[in-house]
Amino acid sequence: MAGLLVAIALYGLAQPTINSVSDAPDPVEVPGYNNITADITNATQAYVEIYYPNATLMGNYSMSYIAPSTWYYNHSHAYPDPLGTYSYVVKAYNATGWSSSATYNFVLQDTTSPSSSVDAMAYWHKAAVVVTATATDNYALANVSLWYRYSSDNATWGSWTFFSKDTTPPWQWTFNFPNGEGYYEFYSIANDTAGNTEAAPGTADEIAAYDATSPSSSVNAMAYWYTSLPITVTASASDALSGVKQVTLYYRYSSNNATWGSWQSFATDTTPPWQWNFNAPNGDGYYELYTIAEDNASNVETSPPTADESIGVDTATPSTTIQA
Repeated sequence: MAGLLVAIALYGLAQPTINSVSDAPDPVEVPGYNNITADITNATQAYVEIYYPNATLMGNYSMSYIAPSTWYYNHSHAYPDPLGTYSYVVKAYNATGWSSSATYNFVLQDTTSPSSSVDAMAYWHKAAVVVTATATDNYALANVSLWYRYSSDNATWGSWTFFSKDTTPPWQWTFNFPNGEGYYEFYSIANDTAGNTEAAPGTADEIAAYDATSPSSSVNAMAYWYTSLPITVTASASDALSGVKQVTLYYRYSSNNATWGSWQSFATDTTPPWQWNFNAPNGDGYYELYTIAEDNASNVETSPPTADESIGVDTATPSTTIQA
């Protein structure tokens, strides 16, 4: 009797009917979501089978129900979901069995260009420098290229020139200042795996300068004998590009003007005019002097083979005696 009642119930139950299927948004811009909605009557369960663009199964997902006949499924898409045309089939179930929809499609796409910029960098350099960049994309980056232009005077600039392409993060390049000493502006251009290319910026991301030549300096001409302290020592210094950053005064001492001690640093002046109040640290005697300049690119002048200037210090008051 129970079996008869079940048979009667099933006889009166219609098979699920899938009245309509839709999805939105379509296409889907990554990262984004796609909502698949179906109008189904007489269903107790509904599923959607989604297939990747290469026709392999992405998954079989249970759909949510809103009375009286709406079934839906939301799925978020982002990297590494492959771009392209996805297919899906809606399946509905009740005690009488299954019903399947036709095959539908939606497109997963990336039409958004990536962005990048050269990271902040020091201005003056005396050797090759590692230039780094930051890049982002809504899907996946393929590569980042470094571009530069050159000026010898920081006023008139050459054309933008491709330097190199980096295909793996971190995005960086060893930049060797191809045009030699002078000024360089930089920007970066990113490409993503969907073929989108960043537009060149209107202005440079960063500017840097290259100076590989050491500055020069020397102690200015001085009188030889000094009888009071301190002694004002002045120097001249020059640098062709980055400018003089500082000048250091060095000295060495002799008590007899024949045997000399080692060279010693006296003091560093960081602001022109370059000068020092020299207090003859070893007392009366003989002193030789030279200067060493450093420029803003950290190039340091080589010590000269001989002293720039020589002086004698005699602060002792002479004495006399009257003999009977």
